[in-house]
Amino acid sequence: MDTLVRYLRNLVAIEDACKLADQALLRRFVDRRDEAAFAALVDRYAPLVHAACRRLLASEQDAEDVLQATFLVLVRKAGSIRKHESVGSWLYGTAYRIARKVRAAETRRKERERVVAEAQPISVPPRTWDDLGHVLDEELQALPDKYRAPLLLCCLQGKTRDEAARELGWALGAVKIRLERGRKLLHARLARRGIALSVVFLVTSLATAAVPVRTVAGVVEQSMRFAAGQPVNAPAALEQATGLLRELALLTKVRFVAAIAAGVLAVGLGIGGFALTSDRNTPPVVDSTASAPPPSSPTVEPDRPPEPRPPLTAPPVKAPPKSGATFAAVLRDVEPGTRTVMLRVREVNAAYPLAAGVGIQVDGQSASVADLAAMGARPRVTVTLTADGTEVLGLSADGESVSGTLRAVNAGRNTITLLRTATDAKAAPATWPLSPTAAVTLDGNPTTLAELREGLAVSVRLSADGRRVVALDAKSP
Repeated sequence: MDTLVRYLRNLVAIEDACKLADQALLRRFVDRRDEAAFAALVDRYAPLVHAACRRLLASEQDAEDVLQATFLVLVRKAGSIRKHESVGSWLYGTAYRIARKVRAAETRRKERERVVAEAQPISVPPRTWDDLGHVLDEELQALPDKYRAPLLLCCLQGKTRDEAARELGWALGAVKIRLERGRKLLHARLARRGIALSVVFLVTSLATAAVPVRTVAGVVEQSMRFAAGQPVNAPAALEQATGLLRELALLTKVRFVAAIAAGVLAVGLGIGGFALTSDRNTPPVVDSTASAPPPSSPTVEPDRPPEPRPPLTAPPVKAPPKSGATFAAVLRDVEPGTRTVMLRVREVNAAYPLAAGVGIQVDGQSASVADLAAMGARPRVTVTLTADGTEVLGLSADGESVSGTLRAVNAGRNTITLLRTATDAKAAPATWPLSPTAAVTLDGNPTTLAELREGLAVSVRLSADGRRVVALDAKSP
């Protein structure tokens, strides 16, 4: 009873914390060990975690133990969750791993107890609704996090796309694209398992149910005791959590050793390659039939003529300037299958493969090749090539900056109408919605859209696809 009373007394602070996005709650817990912030995360994601556990485990007690263990792991690993990573997806993945281990242990126990199993005929039971739930969880877990996260929020938790965008800290357009792509990927994976049901029907039919307040209160209390180094009154959950934490620590060590070995090998190969191919420079694919002359490149005096690169699937093109450097371009096309990008640089077309560890950002957020391919528009990008100028090492897509005068502000719809600064007196005003994460400032100070008024001079930065405002700075007259 004391646990529930303590939770209820803290309910006002928890309700206030529930208004914050996941990453804000996570930072408050990591920086201040804020109990209300942690309780808000438990309240938000306990139904998702508990439902996944119930689909995998026959026992309600086992499901509650895994629910507790999942949040005990969060206590220790909260600081390692990346800024743009989905907290809900991370919790779901952690719960799935623990529940699978508990399920496997229970299966082994039952096998040992079935002393006459080999003497009895074994029949394959028909597929039940619970089996479909197991398959769904397996295939959801197999999806990349960027596709799994919006599916969990919008389908299993019933969030709107706007709510999902706020909780994930993503642009609304990114949520829409990844949600649709995630549904298609999940449908294809389920079809390979012989399940032809609609993804929307299947996922929403297995939607999460509320977890009793008493259970949530118990999870919060035991987690805070674990955070403070006090004894935890949940032995099964503690054993499950510590077991997974040991595995994660071992995996981190293995990855660290592997990274060192790879680095040593790369240095060795680099030295050997340098000795064999000193001063060699392999240019991008060049189209000798194009009319525009290639821009100038740094003078290179190789010991032998450079060998041409193997042909790409993209059309032959000319080379952009300054191989190995950073330059601005327009992204014309993307071929996800071959990981090739088509660029336009100073009236010259160029095709480049993406390096294995390429860093891609869209509007300042981490993105993938599929995200670039789904944009549709031809955004301006900043490209960084590898040292030999043959592959793209980094690519950042950002929208253009536009200056003008505010003609209208609609705080309710979160839109602005702007008359661009131009010499054309007949230029028409343009209306854009603001991104949920757009930064709005007045004379350099943070403000809200409701504080702005018609007639102010503003400078806005558009998203890479040109469909919304990601930053707005207004100047007082």
